[in-house]
Amino acid sequence: MSHHIVIMAGGIGTRFWPLSREKRAKQFLPIIGDDSLLEQTISRLTPLLTNTNLWVVTNKNQKSEFEALNLPPINFLYEPEGKNTLPCIGWAAQEISKKDPNATMVVLPADHFIKDNDLFIKTINEGIAVANSENALITIGIKPTSPHTGYGYIETASTTAKSSVKNGRPVLSFHEKPTLRIALSYLEKKSFFWNSGMFIWTTSQILSAIKTYQPKQYETLLSLKHLTQDSPTFVSSFKSFDSLSIDYGILEKAQNIKMISGQFSWSDVGSWSSLPSVWQQDANGNAIKGNYVGMNSHNNLVYSKKGVVSLIDMDDHMVIQTEDALLVAPITSDQQVKALYEQLPKHIK
Repeated sequence: MSHHIVIMAGGIGTRFWPLSREKRAKQFLPIIGDDSLLEQTISRLTPLLTNTNLWVVTNKNQKSEFEALNLPPINFLYEPEGKNTLPCIGWAAQEISKKDPNATMVVLPADHFIKDNDLFIKTINEGIAVANSENALITIGIKPTSPHTGYGYIETASTTAKSSVKNGRPVLSFHEKPTLRIALSYLEKKSFFWNSGMFIWTTSQILSAIKTYQPKQYETLLSLKHLTQDSPTFVSSFKSFDSLSIDYGILEKAQNIKMISGQFSWSDVGSWSSLPSVWQQDANGNAIKGNYVGMNSHNNLVYSKKGVVSLIDMDDHMVIQTEDALLVAPITSDQQVKALYEQLPKHIK
């Protein structure tokens, strides 16, 4: 049974403002290393790729950014409007099934940072095998290394049986981003994992689940089936989707959900606070990208695209300077950047 890789790359990355913008979102930026996050994601997947099995779902406003990159053969799906992950995944599944009715699809975000690439590929291959042998919807969980409040969590059935682990851990429930107190309690247990947002299933399995648990969204999918993505009818039909995440719309309702544990080093690069662990740090624990001079300043995150950032007697802050904007805040407040973004005038987004 063949597999197809679907990369979700349509987000704006509002938590990475002012670096990430509507038309040049974080997945197109060299936030870690010299290549963009998207290019790193595709490069990581090379052992799994053929000339026909790579799909990227993105927003039509970002089309020019893709055209500027040197990428391998890709099937592009351009969303007329962002509608969260359920419509994105459902549309991709339907398009893949038209070409390959028995396909297994691997769904990955475009903006993760992953080390141990061989182990990552091994995990994906294990997930493909379990998705087919168990007729299950597979999610990849990451064993927590800290009480992270910016990640969702997966609660699995407690099991010590090697066969159960090999065939995927049964998922009991999904939990939204917790408070610190609750995250600490998750960290003490062996049955809680970070929700990586990476999924594996057959196209028939996920389309059947959408039909069962989101019949209205399924009807919209069917209305798109024989339309080209540039047609006015397609655009108007796509915009009728409800904005739903695949977690809320399907995974929290479906029964046969299994989790494969990812042992590789992972970060979802979801907000500024995810970067100190992957950027170079000076002797005072400051994570720096750009020009910086400081005195008695510790554990700050500094990004400078223009000029020098200078800090005196400042600890645990992020200072993000771009050509036209400056963001200064405690690193612990980075989850509020999205709310700040919503208040910005259009010209600065």
